[in-house]
Amino acid sequence: MSTPDAEKRCEGHPASVVVVGYSDGVVQSRSSERKDIVATLKEHGDAMTPKEIAAAIDKSVNSVQVLLHRMAKAGEVVKVDYGRYVLPLYPPVRVYRV
Repeated sequence: MSTPDAEKRCEGHPASVVVVGYSDGVVQSRSSERKDIVATLKEHGDAMTPKEIAAAIDKSVNSVQVLLHRMAKAGEVVKVDYGRYVLPLYPPVRVYRV
């Protein structure tokens, strides 16, 4: 599931918390569609619309829009302008209670 360097337990916290880190900026549990979007944005280097991303990864515009919205909520992408997305400057860190 995750490698030792990608997972760190927080000591002294009342609940056991696992912080999932990033290896080369890629989340260990990211779906293939999310990986495709991140790779496309990284390769392009500039803000892209869902239509441009969908054409690049050969997916429907609607499915890309839904996924981009979810990724933006999770901090995996940033919406910088009306309908344009980029990668964040710093990758987000997910915290899971176990």
